[in-house]
Amino acid sequence: MINFLRGGLKEGFVKTSAYGPAVTAAAKQQADAIKAQMLAGQFVIFKGPLKDNKGAVVIADGVAQTQTDIALESMNYLVEGVLGQI
Repeated sequence: MINFLRGGLKEGFVKTSAYGPAVTAAAKQQADAIKAQMLAGQFVIFKGPLKDNKGAVVIADGVAQTQTDIALESMNYLVEGVLGQI
């Protein structure tokens, strides 16, 4: 019995909206290419080195986490450059 599901764009858990009128053709093309990689399971969103907004390394250099990586369930930080606190 499945009691916990993980998913992203590829699994249909999220979707993209239509582009707004200010989005250029080049930006649409780039976004569509990345979306295609995500749907194929080939795009890595979280890739180290990645620091939180306090300067601590949260994903080490050379480490990649996929959209459904279980390690992301304990993500209790804001990434570098984001103002705020948790």
